[in-house]
Amino acid sequence: MKKSIFAIAFALVASSAMADEGMMSTDSKYRLGVDFGIPYFLTADGNKVNDRGNMNLGVDGRYFVTENMNVGGRFSYDLEDSNGFRQIAVAPGVQYHWMPGETFVPYVRGDLPVIIQGAANSVAQDDKFDFGISAGAGVAWNLGNTIGVENLSIRYDFNLGYTFGISDAVPVLGLEFAKVGVDYRF
Repeated sequence: MKKSIFAIAFALVASSAMADEGMMSTDSKYRLGVDFGIPYFLTADGNKVNDRGNMNLGVDGRYFVTENMNVGGRFSYDLEDSNGFRQIAVAPGVQYHWMPGETFVPYVRGDLPVIIQGAANSVAQDDKFDFGISAGAGVAWNLGNTIGVENLSIRYDFNLGYTFGISDAVPVLGLEFAKVGVDYRF
């Protein structure tokens, strides 16, 4: 009995010490977050554009396959109405994280964005569909280590994306260099 009590006490002290150091691995498999992004268009239909796109609001959901890798997707919606054209998109993808459990967690990401409505097009219609590919990197700040709210983080990432231009939609090369979000892992 004394050995069991000693073992439990040791486990509690050790886990408390590891939590204070930010080294404890979480058993949480899901992450949900909201973010705000500002895209920047470099080219459209092969022509140089260099113009800011509409700001968007996104909801990002992830499932952690391992402590370092997750799969999931982002749903985004335009916040600005550009002549009645609101872009709605979903982007399934994968992320790989280095140093999970630390205060700052760098990561890389790859996505396959699908524009459901509002793709850039040559016929001035807002119901155009398109899809593409994007890759990027970022860093998440684990606020749980700073303010004591476990599994809460702020993230910043950027990516380079290309949509292929299906039918009347035009191919677009873009950069999203200002995407900031808040995530909670549960």
